[in-house]
Amino acid sequence: MNKFHLYVTTLRKRQFKNTSKLCKLLSVDKNLWRKIERGINPPPKRSLLKKFCHLVLALSYEETQLYALAKRWEPHADTN
Repeated sequence: MNKFHLYVTTLRKRQFKNTSKLCKLLSVDKNLWRKIERGINPPPKRSLLKKFCHLVLALSYEETQLYALAKRWEPHADTN
């Protein structure tokens, strides 16, 4: 998987069926997180990604992969 937003969505779905509870735990607006998962908004800060990885019980290699994909993120066609 070479797209940040697809990888984030895959990791999230293992622990959280929808984004509501995750967003409350991360203290992030649900609409903002949905746009991240659709590839419209850029990846969040590393500190938030670390908290996300902790909540979804990501393994260390998955966390590393997530950071690498975040660095290579390219704007979606719908991004202004």
